[in-house]
Amino acid sequence: MTVLSTPGIAAAPPRKPFLSLQLRLMVALSLSFLVLFIVLFTVLLRVLETQQLSQAQGDLRHVLQKVASQVNGTEVAGLYGLGNELVAEYWEDPSYLKNFGGLADISDTDPRAFPFAYVQQGRTYELVASAAGRGAQLPAAPAALAAGLNPSTRGAFVTSAPLHQNGYFLIGTVPVKDAAGQIICAMGVKFRIDYVYNAFLQVKARALQVMVALYLVLLALFSYISRRFARPVATLAHEMQAIREGDYQRNFSHLRRGPFGDEVSMLTEVFEDLLSRVARREQTLVREVQALRIEIDLNKREQQVSEIVDSQSFVSLREKARAMRERRAKAT
Repeated sequence: MTVLSTPGIAAAPPRKPFLSLQLRLMVALSLSFLVLFIVLFTVLLRVLETQQLSQAQGDLRHVLQKVASQVNGTEVAGLYGLGNELVAEYWEDPSYLKNFGGLADISDTDPRAFPFAYVQQGRTYELVASAAGRGAQLPAAPAALAAGLNPSTRGAFVTSAPLHQNGYFLIGTVPVKDAAGQIICAMGVKFRIDYVYNAFLQVKARALQVMVALYLVLLALFSYISRRFARPVATLAHEMQAIREGDYQRNFSHLRRGPFGDEVSMLTEVFEDLLSRVARREQTLVREVQALRIEIDLNKREQQVSEIVDSQSFVSLREKARAMRERRAKAT
């Protein structure tokens, strides 16, 4: 025997956590502009740092030119002996004092610059003169020192990135050649650029403050915009909730204000049309139910009358009434 089962009403899906459209719109706008601000802030700082560094490199090249212009390569070549080695006590030679004696003056004129002269002895570099005398140390910048004594170096060599050695520095070197074009030694400048990074940090802090203030203003603006755009949808959802609870007498006219239509106004028209159809359908169903109830009541009444007429007691009473009528007729 096959049992036929009627399909039941599908269970309502579980309700999801509610997250308003206004909040979603505000979060989307704020996150988008936050990413944009971070990118702009990073690019701005990188451009600013590059400009400041380029300006410092330009200042360093200017100092290098000034330092190199005071040194005569042919005169400095006299400090070398037969083995291409510096002569003993070369620092007391008049040509040494003439060419390197003004390094301290350059450092005094521009405190950012520390000029020095050096040569290569074997695989090492040896300081021969500096603004602080021969007792100073060469900066730990082998690439820059090697470039200063490299014949293929064209003009001055300046490090592209700053060195961090008790502060921030740029190193610049330039070869010193004699009349024959042979490299005799190299001049270098250790150029302090702490001022560049101090100014950069100040601008960075100020730009960050401006960005944060601007972002807070935009957050307030985003809140207003999201509330403005989400309000019609929230109102429409409230109207639908009222209809869901059985209140069909709703007015949607306030959702169609403004000179232009939009998606909300289209949805409003659709819901109004659906609502009118549902209301008419409900009225039709009510009338049909009332008519059905009347028909059912009549059927019940007829059924009850039929049960009474067909009952044994009613038949007996009917026979007795007939007999009584017949006796009356005979008596008269």
